[in-house]
Amino acid sequence: MKKITRYKFDKMYEKSLETGEPLELPNCYFFDLYLEKRNLVNANFEGSVFEKVNLDKANLNGVNMKGAKIKESTFISADLTEANLTGTKIRNVSFVKANLNDAILIGSNLIRASFHLCKLVNTDFENVNMKETFIRGAKMENTNFNNVITEDCGIDSNINQL
Repeated sequence: MKKITRYKFDKMYEKSLETGEPLELPNCYFFDLYLEKRNLVNANFEGSVFEKVNLDKANLNGVNMKGAKIKESTFISADLTEANLTGTKIRNVSFVKANLNDAILIGSNLIRASFHLCKLVNTDFENVNMKETFIRGAKMENTNFNNVITEDCGIDSNINQL
């Protein structure tokens, strides 16, 4: 797995902005990076590891994080609309005020994740395992919780349809 330093990321990010092509960084290791407010639309981070990464207010619309491992990171007020988070392992992650409308989390494992005040319209949590995960004050319509397994979780939202 290729480790991505702040310098390497900045170089690849600048090139992506110049060419207009989305970032292609699958199977990489991101550690202790501050990537707040970055425009990462349609980026490919499939199979990557994110540890202690700040993605607050980042535009991650359409991002591919399938099979990623995300721990001790933040996505506060991030846009994850249509994000592919299928099969991700998420531990100690904050999605406070994030937009996850139309996101796919099928088969993911969530441990101590926080979805406070999120947008979860048409979000797919099918077959997700949740432990100590909380969804509070989120907007949910047509949110799919089929076959979700929960342990010590709390869901208290503006639920229009589950």
